[in-house]
Amino acid sequence: MEFPIVCKKNQPKAKRSVLAFYVYFNYFVWGSSIILVSQFHSWFMELWHTDLKGISIVISMLGLGHLITVLLAGWFSDKFGRKNTIIIGTISNIIFLIRKRAQTSDFNQGSSPLN
Repeated sequence: MEFPIVCKKNQPKAKRSVLAFYVYFNYFVWGSSIILVSQFHSWFMELWHTDLKGISIVISMLGLGHLITVLLAGWFSDKFGRKNTIIIGTISNIIFLIRKRAQTSDFNQGSSPLN
């Protein structure tokens, strides 16, 4: 039994490096979002007008979204191609970060946990 590999052996090293960068960038963004929400939970509770239960649900939904993505990524990659799948994932993460930044700048600037 042969296991599939992420990059073909005859692919140039530069292409493999770009692919690896996008994969690790996606994991970095996902992990960072969970860390930020859990570390600054009191600030996000005020921002989202919720309690600790609501913050726990957000963190759980991030994990559930990751689980669903992992389960569907193979099919999506087969249908649209590996490169397109990674590009769509990266664009989705960038939109997530921009929206998160816009949301925090709309909030009271003086009460940011990073100030």
